[in-house]
Amino acid sequence: MKTYTVKAGDSLWKICHRLGLDIEQIAQLNHFTKHSRHHLTIGQKLLIEGEDTAGDADSKLTLQLLDLASQPIKHPVLKVKHDGKEQEVKGNREGLVAGLNITDISKGIEIFFKDISGQFVSIYKDELVPLGEQFMILQARTIKIKGNLTAREGAQQQSRASIKGEIRQKNPPQPQKRSKGKDKLPPAMPKVDTEPYQKKVRLEDGKPVQVIAPIFTSENLLLAPVNEKYRKCIIETAKKYGLSPQALAAFMQVEAAKNRKGEWLENGKADSSSAVGLMQCLPAMWKDVSCDKQSKLYECIQKTKPAPGWDTVLDWRTNAELSIDAAACYIQINLRTLKKNMDCR
Repeated sequence: MKTYTVKAGDSLWKICHRLGLDIEQIAQLNHFTKHSRHHLTIGQKLLIEGEDTAGDADSKLTLQLLDLASQPIKHPVLKVKHDGKEQEVKGNREGLVAGLNITDISKGIEIFFKDISGQFVSIYKDELVPLGEQFMILQARTIKIKGNLTAREGAQQQSRASIKGEIRQKNPPQPQKRSKGKDKLPPAMPKVDTEPYQKKVRLEDGKPVQVIAPIFTSENLLLAPVNEKYRKCIIETAKKYGLSPQALAAFMQVEAAKNRKGEWLENGKADSSSAVGLMQCLPAMWKDVSCDKQSKLYECIQKTKPAPGWDTVLDWRTNAELSIDAAACYIQINLRTLKKNMDCR
């Protein structure tokens, strides 16, 4: 990987003109925005060539990760498998990752997204990488590929109506069960185990390829785009304590500290009480959860050597995963207490 050190009087245009480089390619390689490319500092290191040289690359990829509202996901961490190797990359505040050169398109590509738990989840896979320069947008429910070799005009291969028919055929509606008796409540809707529908098509007017990414559609749970990072933790915690993900997410929406954009804050602190953390946990509630053997907080205390002091345990309230687990555990504690009181009457 070659670099260039910025000197006095340098600008991005002057550097590219002097070295015979493409200014847009260098801007993407260094994750520059239209504004930041005009503000270089003396001594700044610029990447002028990636790990794979442009001459050896069959395909050059630029990735961008967007949320459900088509807004960039800031600084996404991705792992890309290509050319028989793995490469971990991090995007900028615009969600852009540039400078991915593919030398052997026949080996395919697979892209993984790092979630809140630190695990990489596959969100895109293709056995053959398109030739040429490609700009790939990985969106919450849609992946679009735009490149200089993408067909923009041509005969329609498949209509929207036929695509909708295939989707309905693959995921048929479930019949509703009628309740027995007038006084009984209708049963809950049966769980529909539908697979994410993944199909590549070319739509009318040569519109780009579209693929559904299953990572953002699990459990039919709708979250604000800024809170998508908590999806996996909410679903796993809800299953652990026998709650519905929707109910736990609704409880979090009520209890969590939020900023102006509605994002749940891990380090939130209440002004009028001693509540701290994502779920605004009070010390008394935190103590009750710490004694419950089913909670993650109890497990962390047991595994920490030497045994942590109470002040240290209270500081753990700013851990989002522990805070979500503690909230669900506290719901179960209250339900058990309520049941016990009702049985004593």
